[in-house]
Parts: sequence; C-alpha cells; structure tokens
Amino acid sequence: MLSKCANPACFARFRYLRQGKIFKIERHTSSSEGRRKAGGRSIEHFWLCESCEKVLTVICEKGVVSTQPRPPVPAARVKRDEDEPDLGLAFHAGAGA
Repeated sequence: MLSKCANPACFARFRYLRQGKIFKIERHTSSSEGRRKAGGRSIEHFWLCESCEKVLTVICEKGVVSTQPRPPVPAARVKRDEDEPDLGLAFHAGAGA
C-alpha cells in the first residue's frame, strides 16, 4: 500500500491520486516472495509527491527499485515573426506531454 513519497529523503504522505505521480513497476519474483504474482512477476506501485515528481523518476534496475533524477527536457524554440521582439521565452513540454 502506498503511504509516503518514494523519495527516501521526502516525508510527504500519500493522500490523493491527483497529487503527484504513481509509478507501476513490474519486477521478476522468486517463489518465496509473498507478493501478488503474474507468471513469476510482481506488480508494485510507487508514488512521488508533487515536488519530487518534478525532478525525480522511479526506476527498477536488477530488481532494485530506486529514484533517480529525471533527464532534462530540452527547450523547444518557438518560431516568432520577425517584427516581434525576442522576449527570451522558451516552451517546456510537461510530464504528461
């Protein structure tokens, strides 16, 4: 059951689905593990709070689940008309885009 942010350094409590981001991680399991199995695999859910999900993601490497920094999203330059001043603005795609 989800109870707190998956970031070990964060103590935010899980309260609502609309806050933060939930990650569904599938791991290979041994028969001795007591988790729900689907053909030798278990499905686990991890949650990052709103603050942490902006800079972290949840990964599973070699059966170990951890958080790591999100890769930076490159800024897409917006084409402007030549007669408009350049305001130095850039567009960043959101996490759901």
